[in-house]
Amino acid sequence: MGLYTRYKCRDCRFEAELGGPEEFYIDAEGKRQFYGHPVPVSEEAVERGIAGFWLRLWCDECRREREVVIAEFDTPRQRPSEAWGDLQIDQAAGVEPKCPKCGSKQLREVLDDDTCPRCAKGRLQAQRMRT
Repeated sequence: MGLYTRYKCRDCRFEAELGGPEEFYIDAEGKRQFYGHPVPVSEEAVERGIAGFWLRLWCDECRREREVVIAEFDTPRQRPSEAWGDLQIDQAAGVEPKCPKCGSKQLREVLDDDTCPRCAKGRLQAQRMRT
């Protein structure tokens, strides 16, 4: 279960939701899909197991939110407790995340009181959420 923060512009309708981590699985086409928490979202998720974790971060280069992989397992984990334990081991190894689109390491999970990337006038306000 991740902790998320929704950022909203005070002047326009821009919103960004950042945080995590969340589990993902690899679907039949080889694409990462949200696994689900506290229960898997589908039978396919259950069958395929937890392949890793991502965070939803802000890329300063792309000026967009991105799902950034922070851990990917060689063998999917069938139990969430095992996956979360292995996540802590991977994080201790110091994997440095990068944007999946542009490769930048200029990633953030906090935008509170930043200038809005859409209208460039408003300020962003934070609202905490849990998933």
